[in-house]
Amino acid sequence: MGLAGTRTNRARAILLAVVLMLPGLQLNAAAETTDSREGLVDKERCLLAASLKAVYERPSAVKERGPFLVMSVKGQPQAYVQCMFADNRKKLYCEASSGDYTERESKPCMSCLSQESVAALGRLGFAIETGGKNYPYKRDLNGTPDFDAIATLMLSALHDAYGVREGTTLDTYAPFEGSIIVVCRM
Repeated sequence: MGLAGTRTNRARAILLAVVLMLPGLQLNAAAETTDSREGLVDKERCLLAASLKAVYERPSAVKERGPFLVMSVKGQPQAYVQCMFADNRKKLYCEASSGDYTERESKPCMSCLSQESVAALGRLGFAIETGGKNYPYKRDLNGTPDFDAIATLMLSALHDAYGVREGTTLDTYAPFEGSIIVVCRM
């Protein structure tokens, strides 16, 4: 093989390496600007807090699970934070996705969080020494929880670890019985 063939193969290898890194770049962006986080929290907190309150107060529509809520980035199901109320509503368990569960062992994890994103979750109180598993957050509850604070935690995790911003489309899944009407003031 001549010199031109070696250059072509090298160029292909570099291009392949760049293409393989692209899916993880958007998911792993973890800018933690105060303004963008505040914008996201201000926009989404009211509805999320109302949904958390409904999950806390009403029976779960999924009988084999306790009351829970999952918020994820639309189109990126491994970019999520979920919380549930357990032990007769005396404990809050949350979890941020590591992205590790959708990947095969034989290839690099393209949807796994960057070290910066994992560190951001640690600063929010999530346990980050989990060996690649999802990152848990646990708290005892005394009386009625502060739903605004839980919503802020979830939105902060989505912002800091998954790059969610005010314009990002989010999916929320909260299987509680009945429906809610929420009026949020901006």
